[in-house]
Amino acid sequence: MNASNTVSNTVNKATNKISKIADEAAEEFSEKKDQLKKTEEQLVQKCIDYTRENPLTSVGIALGVGFVLSRLFNDNYR
Repeated sequence: MNASNTVSNTVNKATNKISKIADEAAEEFSEKKDQLKKTEEQLVQKCIDYTRENPLTSVGIALGVGFVLSRLFNDNYR
């Protein structure tokens, strides 16, 4: 076996290993993305349910948050 074959084999092995790692990372990322999407959908549904069950409280919370945000943004731009 000559030096160029040895280098070529080493490069091929390294490329295959990197490709395998990249494929595993992409699969893991896809699974995490699906889990995050599912969690987001559940959170949105809980918010919708809470708002329907407690409309006055929801309006009060929205007003309070809006007031706090307006104070923060108005104080920062003076």
